[in-house]
Amino acid sequence: MFAELGLVLMLMIGMALGGLGGYWVRTLIARSEKQALRVQLESETQATHQIQREREQSLEQSRQFLHDQIKLLAAQILDDRARQFNRQSEEQLGRLIEPLKDRIVEFRAKLDDVQLKDVERAAQLQTELGQLKSLNQQMTQEAHRLSTALQGQSKVQGHWGELVLSNVLERSGLRDGIDFRR
Repeated sequence: MFAELGLVLMLMIGMALGGLGGYWVRTLIARSEKQALRVQLESETQATHQIQREREQSLEQSRQFLHDQIKLLAAQILDDRARQFNRQSEEQLGRLIEPLKDRIVEFRAKLDDVQLKDVERAAQLQTELGQLKSLNQQMTQEAHRLSTALQGQSKVQGHWGELVLSNVLERSGLRDGIDFRR
């Protein structure tokens, strides 16, 4: 019976040792799996972090590209607006200045015309003054001759006086036979 008891005891010890061995093997397997999972998790975490960093970097590059494009577009819009404003300003200024330019041209033409007429009037006045001066000299000479003739013979003086008077009246614009008679 001892032998049976020893066998049972050995069997129990074997079972206990087998259970312990199984537990230890399971624990080792679990630790190994846990370690493998931890390594896998760390690897996946690092990969996730790497992907996240790449995404953030890509996002930053996209944001910077977008920012640059917006600045470029804003500059182009501003440049277009400035050109459009300048063109419109020039057109409006042209529309405002064109009537003024036309008026200045008209004024210049009228001024030139007035100056030309003034020159013509001055020349005409100069001519008339010359004629008046010449007529005055002739009248003075004829008056002197008349005076001399009047001091001489009466009949000659009379004819000569009539002739001088007739000349004076004709030069004054009067006509013989219409405005006066000899």
